[in-house]
Amino acid sequence: MNKLDEKQLDTEVEFHLKQHVGKRNPMDRWELIERVFGNGASYPRNDNNVFDRRIRDSVERLRKRLLICDMGDGRGRYLAANYGEFVEFNAKYVSRAYPIMQTSAAMEKLAAAAFPDQYLEHKRDQLQPSLFGTMTGARS
Repeated sequence: MNKLDEKQLDTEVEFHLKQHVGKRNPMDRWELIERVFGNGASYPRNDNNVFDRRIRDSVERLRKRLLICDMGDGRGRYLAANYGEFVEFNAKYVSRAYPIMQTSAAMEKLAAAAFPDQYLEHKRDQLQPSLFGTMTGARS
């Protein structure tokens, strides 16, 4: 099962997660790996496990069409059984973006100060008219 392409992997992950609906019925991270890739695939049990990385990538793709939740508490993943479960998950999921955005904004200021000419040229390039008559980078 190691040779699954993305579509096959997504089908397998979806199949197993559809059997785990609701916050009270999560599927353990390592169990999912074993179910999809076979016995022993969950070792080593750390973030460097190649099968775990593939499952995480699959989950991100599948989240565009399934309400896959994971509260980061080690209990596992599940499909939201109701809107409240989705809201709880989504608040946690989106909160990870704020520190990244804050760091990016701070780094943008540092880059502007360190490379002022290049920074201004880049900003000007973003405002150049496109071939389609809209302004890239312009806000509406």
